[in-house]
Amino acid sequence: MTKTIFFDEINNDVIEGESFGRFLNSQNELTENEKENVRTSSLKILSKCVKSTFSDETVKSNTGLVIGKIQSGKTMSFTSVMSLARDNNYKIAIVISGRSNLLLNQTIERLKDGLEDLDESLISVNPKAYDKDSLSTILSRRLKGNNSKNKLYIIPVLKHQDHLRKIKKHLNNHLVKNILKTNSVLIFDDEADQASLNTFARSNSKKSQQEESAIFGSIRELRESIPNHSYLQYTATPQANLLIDTMSLLSPDWHVLLDPGTKYTGGNEFFEEQDQLVRHLPREGSYPDTLDDLGIEPPRSLRTSIFEFLILSALMAGVGGNEKINKRASMLIHPTWRVNESIEKGTKGIKTFKNWTISIIESFLKDIEYEDYKGVFEESYNKLKLEFENDDQIHFPEIGEIGEFINAEIILDLLDSVREVTGKHPELKEGFPWASSKYHILIGGQLLDRGFTVENLIVTYMPRDSKGKNQADTIEQRCRFYGYRNCLLYTSPSPRDLSTS
Repeated sequence: MTKTIFFDEINNDVIEGESFGRFLNSQNELTENEKENVRTSSLKILSKCVKSTFSDETVKSNTGLVIGKIQSGKTMSFTSVMSLARDNNYKIAIVISGRSNLLLNQTIERLKDGLEDLDESLISVNPKAYDKDSLSTILSRRLKGNNSKNKLYIIPVLKHQDHLRKIKKHLNNHLVKNILKTNSVLIFDDEADQASLNTFARSNSKKSQQEESAIFGSIRELRESIPNHSYLQYTATPQANLLIDTMSLLSPDWHVLLDPGTKYTGGNEFFEEQDQLVRHLPREGSYPDTLDDLGIEPPRSLRTSIFEFLILSALMAGVGGNEKINKRASMLIHPTWRVNESIEKGTKGIKTFKNWTISIIESFLKDIEYEDYKGVFEESYNKLKLEFENDDQIHFPEIGEIGEFINAEIILDLLDSVREVTGKHPELKEGFPWASSKYHILIGGQLLDRGFTVENLIVTYMPRDSKGKNQADTIEQRCRFYGYRNCLLYTSPSPRDLSTS
């Protein structure tokens, strides 16, 4: 497939208006320097996009690549760009987000919180708008509007060929099509290195074919239905996007690098500057390489990690007279991609780890003296106490005081919030129920590989590994523990934030 590239001069007419100002002012958690970074990067991105309107019928498009570190604020970036787009007379934005409803709904909630709640008269977020027969009429009216209260109409969509083609159908309506010849659309592709690119590209080059993978083909059709548009690819792992054929439809014409904020902690902190944040899981037979060789008892390292999570949660909540840091905490267990299990074949998956986790918590609850797991719990307690012994800011209470607090304040709350995060749980399609409990343990595989933000994450247990040599981007994306976190990480000379392999 050939690609037409338009070398437009940078759009110097981008203005900062009402919506952009409100959005930046609402980011109370950011420092002034961080707000300035968001401001300048948003201006840079939109200035490289095709202009919002044209006086004559035009056909212009380009493809941008926006690169930010894992869990560093890419959603905030494209939300900021949308608020700026509203001020610059863009009327339609399409957000392709997530291969699962869990990720899509996370994005929808953030868009609503960041944009719609500021002023619904200026920006509206419209989930599943493409399922409405009236969308063509709505789009034509939005595009015709030309007044001081221009409204940006945002359409979030799952990254799936059927959903994308529904939007294309409305954009091909003759009323809409004519207006799009003088109006531009912004298309945001979140996690653009996942599923968007043509997965048949390699075999095509070997066999001299022109086959297209389903999602890539639907993206091509969507873009061809919009005469004027910019396609903005957001990703933290851009290797595939940068290395594709330059004549591919999704090869970027320009790129922007996002600077993470000062509180961001990523690979340098976890694996270089403060590598004591990471522990390698000890081998137990052939585990963690092979899950199926485990017996009916959970691996010792899983017990240790869960007990460390409970102890650290108690410290954060202020047990023993410590300063209360946060009375909310989450743990992520990422053992395997396998959801289905077989007793006959002896295969183990996510469900087994969930059952083990619940049994560990229940045993702690039933026996205040910790007889069932006394040795492992004491070992976890003593190890953490040793790490904090030179920290004047942390008073480490006696084991009994911590145990009583865990039983009274954490365990009962936690029992109902140990959840498998898989596509087989339809209740998660509407979003993760963070508000239901103060403490959560998430156990999952593919759905937790990328994009999903685990709130208040303090411990990750990850026996899972990648066998392939070309999985660098996938391994990076599993680092859900990267992000903007402060808690014990900066209050202890020997900080604890992660237990992983």
